[in-house]
Amino acid sequence: MQELIQRILREYPTARTSTQFAGEHEMRRAFRELKEQVENLEIIRNNPNLLVHFSIGQGNWSITPFLAILDRRNTTSTQRGTYVVFIFRANGEALDLKLGQGVHEVKQEFGRRANEVLHQRAESARALFPNLRGTQFEIDAGLVYERGNLRSQLYNASTILGRRYPADGIPNDELLTQDIDILLQSNESNV
Repeated sequence: MQELIQRILREYPTARTSTQFAGEHEMRRAFRELKEQVENLEIIRNNPNLLVHFSIGQGNWSITPFLAILDRRNTTSTQRGTYVVFIFRANGEALDLKLGQGVHEVKQEFGRRANEVLHQRAESARALFPNLRGTQFEIDAGLVYERGNLRSQLYNASTILGRRYPADGIPNDELLTQDIDILLQSNESNV
């Protein structure tokens, strides 16, 4: 996973800005390979409730491509519920691994109050994990998306737990797997 993540962080920004979004692009193959690697992790393979899904965009390159691990008992879509997700920074500088909430349905249901509702739900969920306070998953550790636009505000508010890895500090597969497992176990508490 480590090498593939580093490659995506290195190559995705250029692909997004210099090539047309179409067909079987190399970045789609890279994300498909990462999906397969994640699906083959023992913690994923041994849990029939987990689905792995990725997106690099629909019709156009995504600014924030992602790979999500969904627990069917909670959600089968990144638009609702809670799930574990790798979010690749558009500039290739970092990868965020987070337990987050889908924002689409909350935004539709609550409109202008969506940011407040997501924040309150994240705070309530965080209270379930006192053992993660003061760890690398502490949300106040800088896991913030670009400020200013509503979409970024919603993504910020939707984050329950998260960790940022700089592009030059992607951990080895064993450590990545441990971090994924911590967030998966935390998400099971929300099911």
